[in-house]
Amino acid sequence: MHHPIPVLYFPPERGSMCNPILSQNYDVAADAVFVASSTRDGYGIENTRDDCWDTFWQSAGNVPHHIDIIFPRPTLVQHVFVSVSAADESYTPHTIALQAGFDYNDLRTYEIKEVNLGNVWTPLRIIKGMGIDPFEVMMLRVVILDNFTSGMDSRIRQLLVTGPPPPPVRVCIGDELYEGTSLHQNNPRTLR
Repeated sequence: MHHPIPVLYFPPERGSMCNPILSQNYDVAADAVFVASSTRDGYGIENTRDDCWDTFWQSAGNVPHHIDIIFPRPTLVQHVFVSVSAADESYTPHTIALQAGFDYNDLRTYEIKEVNLGNVWTPLRIIKGMGIDPFEVMMLRVVILDNFTSGMDSRIRQLLVTGPPPPPVRVCIGDELYEGTSLHQNNPRTLR
């Protein structure tokens, strides 16, 4: 039995699209490689990670289209958030599938979802067993199965991949203790 998942609505604000989601979730795809099945010149896949509502990735050709997210190491993932816009009309994805695995030959479909029209974040989940526990993957594939009004090319405004934060890093240099999720985001504290 298919249970609908609520679609989160966050009004677009230039330069701060991802903040509402990242205030409660951890972006695990910072060092992942994003690869699109096709790209229209000037509308590359990098636009899905720039935190800007005004930019987008656009495919070239007929549906289905897909975006592969390849991690450099096994990574725990809970959700993939996809942002689309009704302003894109026939370019707006209607049905999206989420596949996950360790490589191209291991991909399994975990969710197929219809996107609500509007400027929304649509969460796609990796569900295993009875829960939404983090799932270890090395590859995700977001597949656009069809568009609204039977459009051929697709547009995605933003993509976020979330999961549990890594364990904190603690490093002592001299009498300073640095802690955080990485040494780039440290919080120095003097040891006494």
